Amino acid sequence: MVFENIVLINSIIVTPNIPLSYSTVRSVFTREQRFEQTKITIESIRSKIPNAFICIVECSPLQENEHNYLCENSNILINLYDCHDIREQHVYSRLKGMGERMMTIEGIKRLFTNLTFTMQVLPTCKSFFKITGRYFLNDHFDHSFWTSNNNNIIRLKDNNANSFFYKMPVEDLYLWLRELEKGDTVYRLKSLNQSFELILYDYLISKKGVTLIEEGQGERETEKGKCIGITCINAVSGTIWNF
Repeated sequence: MVFENIVLINSIIVTPNIPLSYSTVRSVFTREQRFEQTKITIESIRSKIPNAFICIVECSPLQENEHNYLCENSNILINLYDCHDIREQHVYSRLKGMGERMMTIEGIKRLFTNLTFTMQVLPTCKSFFKITGRYFLNDHFDHSFWTSNNNNIIRLKDNNANSFFYKMPVEDLYLWLRELEKGDTVYRLKSLNQSFELILYDYLISKKGVTLIEEGQGERETEKGKCIGITCINAVSGTIWNF
């Protein structure tokens, strides 16, 4: 297969019993439910984004059936659970953005250090997508809306970008990695208590060519049809909603 799109899925199937800054509960869903939801995420990528190279970044003590399924249904599986410092200081942080940042960094870094990926996959890819595990693309998703060479982001109020799904040109991926690795990014997350969504917005809006999808537009009609088509599952509340 000639790959055209890279899709990064950040996932934690087994959540720790550690509160977040905004909630004492990380997930109302069981391990089994989260695994089944992750399967739907992967299946939706396979059906909605053509020629997708799927990289899953997980941080869980996976059971054999879980590990085997994720391996068989992705192109690369990266499990950070045995990386103690990354797990305890970042992924399990009360600041959710710290985990999002580190999982994205590790996913991109390990792709770039994989010789097969850099030699055989990267040269033919045009777009990089990131989706949160257990969110999925529904029947209203129109891939053609996301095929331009723009950064595509869903803008929330107060100029935050929704981090559950975004897209950028592959040629900007290394620059995004460098941005995430900056000490200033960690400072903004930890000391200034800024959200990962604000950091993502500030970075993407600084690039040339940005397609903004405004919060509240829902299934917005364009000349190419429905342009959102993402089903979101809030782990803290159990709420399900569609963009």
